[in-house]
Amino acid sequence: NLSPQYTMMLFSQAMVQLLILWDRSTLTSLDEELVSSQIPLLLLQSQSRTLGLQNPDGSWGSPSSGEITSYAILTLTNLLSLPMGDVIATVIEAGIDQGRNFLTRGVSGIDHHEYLWIEKVTYGSAALTEGYKLAALKATAPCHKFGDQVKDVFHFEPDFTD
Repeated sequence: NLSPQYTMMLFSQAMVQLLILWDRSTLTSLDEELVSSQIPLLLLQSQSRTLGLQNPDGSWGSPSSGEITSYAILTLTNLLSLPMGDVIATVIEAGIDQGRNFLTRGVSGIDHHEYLWIEKVTYGSAALTEGYKLAALKATAPCHKFGDQVKDVFHFEPDFTD
């Protein structure tokens, strides 16, 4: 897929699942630095980048794209399951709502074939576009109550001592 947002969607899904397994003590051999520092940083960057690329009309992509908007909504929905705090959750929810509003408005021109997929040639698929739109409109955050070890990783205390 040619869209960087597609990669972020897959990455966020994989990393949230990894954190769920780590939280359940299923992945005990993971490097502590990786889980406590690098993965949270990358997930926060994915969240920040995704929200930062949202267009004023609630869409993502240039030009506005229904399929890329769907990838972004699915990215943010996955990230919403993380214990990042109420302020960040509110910002993520607002981005999701704006994206879903864009998809449900039926903006003309977004249902054309978007050439995002690659095999021997690039191509677009109306079925894939519609499938991702439906998934984005119906998606809910993975339901997992994280324990203290993951909550501590996402607990940010501003340092105003300098």
